[in-house]
Amino acid sequence: MATIEEYPGPEIYTLKDVCDYLRIHRGTVYRLIRKGQLRTIHVGRVHRVTSLELERIMAEHGVYAKPQKGT
Repeated sequence: MATIEEYPGPEIYTLKDVCDYLRIHRGTVYRLIRKGQLRTIHVGRVHRVTSLELERIMAEHGVYAKPQKGT
């Protein structure tokens, strides 16, 4: 069984990371979440978005770029 360090899972982003990467306002991100257009992971009261979800939403809008942490 693989340990967590060995698991090559998707990157996890904060909502601020999502805003910065997509260059959209925080309110727009929350609106996408409320409408069910952006799926998040809940850790307590905090939302997180996987790189797979970012890739999905970008592909739906015709943008084909792989998100990278820190951009």
